[in-house]
Amino acid sequence: MNYGLIVAAGAGVRFGARKQFARLNDKPVIYYSLRAFELCPVVKETVLVTNLDEIDRMETLVHRWRMKKVNWIVAGGEQRQDSVARGLRVLPEKGMVAIHDGVRPIISPERIELGFVECRRNHAVIYAVPALETIKQVKGSQVVSTIPREDLMLVQTPQFFKLPLIREAYEHAAATGHWATDDAQLVEHLGGKVTVIAGWPENIKITSRSDLVRAAKFL
Repeated sequence: MNYGLIVAAGAGVRFGARKQFARLNDKPVIYYSLRAFELCPVVKETVLVTNLDEIDRMETLVHRWRMKKVNWIVAGGEQRQDSVARGLRVLPEKGMVAIHDGVRPIISPERIELGFVECRRNHAVIYAVPALETIKQVKGSQVVSTIPREDLMLVQTPQFFKLPLIREAYEHAAATGHWATDDAQLVEHLGGKVTVIAGWPENIKITSRSDLVRAAKFL
């Protein structure tokens, strides 16, 4: 079985508010991720991770928009990694999961389905796009080096994993005190292989008010 895990438990400090509830074309940002998983035919159920004090608000939204595949709404933790770990706890032992940032609204059922198809063969799969800008390593205000961009990619979500693998990766990270900025890095830390498939430039993460304007053009 295939499951979705949508993370929407951020504090939105830089944004000035909780981004998952910001209005995008008259709907909250989180709506678009929920809808994509709801309409994806290969997704059985979805767990939504949100802030403890926003659970009632999320339940109201899910009911209003008839998101019938959202079977769990759980409270997140202090860090994103804590939130994903809590979401994984409610999912079955076997199957596959797509872990997605709820503030990436430009996602489609087709992209989710493709990720699961690839994950069935490769165990861990991520979307990524080439780094098109020149990237420099900087210390203070001084350039230390220029990093060749040919082998660099910008990673996106959703990321897809066999459930036993990602659960083992999270358990290993907890045991070793390892923290990562995305789920695939925990699989890498475990020694597992991660397969990259072509992402799409429109799949932006909402981090500022201007991103709402950009995202609206892609919907």
